[in-house]
Amino acid sequence: MLRVENLSFSYDKLPVLASIDLRIQRGEHVAIIGESGCGKSTLLKLMYGLMDLEQGEIFWEDEPILCPASNLVPGMPFMKYLS
Repeated sequence: MLRVENLSFSYDKLPVLASIDLRIQRGEHVAIIGESGCGKSTLLKLMYGLMDLEQGEIFWEDEPILCPASNLVPGMPFMKYLS
Protein backbone atom coordinates (compact mmCIF):
# COMPACT_ATOMS: atom_id res chain seq x y z
CA MET A 1 0.00 0.00 0.00
CA LEU A 2 1.12 3.55 -0.76
CA ARG A 3 0.27 5.96 2.03
CA VAL A 4 0.63 9.76 1.99
CA GLU A 5 0.07 11.61 5.27
CA ASN A 6 -0.30 15.37 5.74
CA LEU A 7 1.77 16.21 2.64
CA SER A 8 2.38 19.90 1.91
CA PHE A 9 4.76 21.46 -0.60
CA SER A 10 5.58 24.95 -1.89
CA TYR A 11 7.70 26.41 -4.68
CA ASP A 12 9.39 29.65 -3.57
CA LYS A 13 6.81 30.09 -0.79
CA LEU A 14 3.93 29.55 -3.26
CA PRO A 15 1.81 26.69 -1.81
CA VAL A 16 1.17 23.95 -4.38
CA LEU A 17 0.01 21.04 -2.18
CA ALA A 18 -1.60 21.45 1.24
CA SER A 19 -2.35 18.72 3.79
CA ILE A 20 -2.75 15.84 1.30
CA ASP A 21 -3.76 12.45 2.74
CA LEU A 22 -3.98 9.48 0.38
CA ARG A 23 -4.04 5.68 0.56
CA ILE A 24 -3.70 3.47 -2.49
CA GLN A 25 -4.03 -0.29 -2.03
CA ARG A 26 -1.95 -2.73 -4.06
CA GLY A 27 -3.73 -3.43 -7.36
CA GLU A 28 -5.85 -0.29 -7.13
CA HIS A 29 -5.87 2.08 -10.13
CA VAL A 30 -5.83 5.83 -9.52
CA ALA A 31 -5.95 8.81 -11.89
CA ILE A 32 -4.61 12.16 -10.76
CA ILE A 33 -6.31 14.90 -12.74
CA GLY A 34 -6.41 18.67 -12.55
CA GLU A 35 -5.58 21.93 -14.23
CA SER A 36 -2.10 22.80 -15.44
CA GLY A 37 0.09 23.88 -12.54
CA CYS A 38 -2.10 22.45 -9.78
CA GLY A 39 0.57 20.06 -8.44
CA LYS A 40 -0.07 16.71 -10.17
CA SER A 41 3.53 16.19 -11.31
CA THR A 42 4.87 17.56 -8.04
CA LEU A 43 2.79 15.03 -6.11
CA LEU A 44 4.09 12.17 -8.29
CA LYS A 45 7.70 13.34 -7.93
CA LEU A 46 7.31 13.53 -4.15
CA MET A 47 5.70 10.06 -4.00
CA TYR A 48 8.51 8.63 -6.12
CA GLY A 49 11.15 10.18 -3.87
CA LEU A 50 12.59 12.55 -6.48
CA MET A 51 12.01 15.69 -4.40
CA ASP A 52 12.48 16.53 -0.73
CA LEU A 53 9.34 16.62 1.38
CA GLU A 54 8.55 19.94 2.99
CA GLN A 55 5.95 18.53 5.38
CA GLY A 56 4.32 15.14 5.79
CA GLU A 57 5.33 11.53 5.22
CA ILE A 58 5.06 9.01 2.39
CA PHE A 59 5.19 5.26 2.94
CA TRP A 60 5.37 2.25 0.64
CA GLU A 61 4.44 -1.00 2.42
CA ASP A 62 4.94 0.81 5.77
CA GLU A 63 8.52 1.83 4.85
CA PRO A 64 9.16 5.58 4.48
CA ILE A 65 10.04 6.90 1.03
CA LEU A 66 13.14 8.97 1.56
CA CYS A 67 14.56 12.05 -0.12
CA PRO A 68 16.34 12.02 -3.50
CA ALA A 69 19.73 11.68 -1.79
CA SER A 70 18.72 8.15 -0.76
CA ASN A 71 18.70 7.19 -4.45
CA LEU A 72 16.07 4.47 -4.01
CA VAL A 73 15.54 3.61 -7.68
CA PRO A 74 18.24 5.32 -9.75
CA GLY A 75 17.62 5.90 -13.43
CA MET A 76 13.95 4.90 -13.55
CA PRO A 77 11.48 7.36 -15.08
CA PHE A 78 8.70 8.20 -12.64
CA MET A 79 6.08 8.71 -15.33
CA LYS A 80 5.78 8.17 -19.06
CA TYR A 81 3.93 10.36 -21.50
CA LEU A 82 1.89 9.15 -24.45
CA SER A 83 1.64 11.23 -27.58
